[in-house]
Amino acid sequence: MNPKLPPDFRAISPRLSWVKWTTYLTMGFCNIYFIMQILWTGVFQRYLITTPSVQKLYPYVYVGHSLLMPVTIIVFIISFISFMTWIYHAALNARALGAKDMPIPPLRAALWKLIPIINLWIPFAALRDIWKASINPKNWRDAKIQAVFYVYWISSILYFTAIAIITMIIFNIDEFVSYLPIMVIIQLILMNISFLTSVQVAKAITRAQADMHRTVAFD
Repeated sequence: MNPKLPPDFRAISPRLSWVKWTTYLTMGFCNIYFIMQILWTGVFQRYLITTPSVQKLYPYVYVGHSLLMPVTIIVFIISFISFMTWIYHAALNARALGAKDMPIPPLRAALWKLIPIINLWIPFAALRDIWKASINPKNWRDAKIQAVFYVYWISSILYFTAIAIITMIIFNIDEFVSYLPIMVIIQLILMNISFLTSVQVAKAITRAQADMHRTVAFD
């Protein structure tokens, strides 16, 4: 057995598959839900509700919109848990490959995603460090990562900001309700960018760790 081979390293590609497919499934349900929300809050309630041909579709949109919400929430929770467990094991692997002095422990890197506002900083900082450590464990602070990570980070911040604005519009600012469909469309675009780039980041880190593990094994 090669003494340089990290004994605690565990392949995370099976967990990556869960992250990838649950994220895509969440995207699909969210896209359908948000599109129906646009119809519900915009087209049906404001413009076409008096049109006889469209009135026939109204009950289906209402029922579909109501039933799709809990399904979307359940799928999102599964995806969220999958990503949290992947982050935890990726952080463990980074240390197993030899990275030292990483400031955010693996468990905290995952659990901080549960805390609002903080989850827009610490988990991303941890993920950035994990990626760097997966590329160059010995000098991880100097490692360079792809720009897609920062696209993921910024789009996620903007996405949750859009959610907050939409929530305020719905519950507090009646005069801005007419802008709700536009905000939902913006939220939808940001969500897709955030979700797609999250998968790209997870794939890149998983691949980097596998490559580094093989390098150590055959060194």
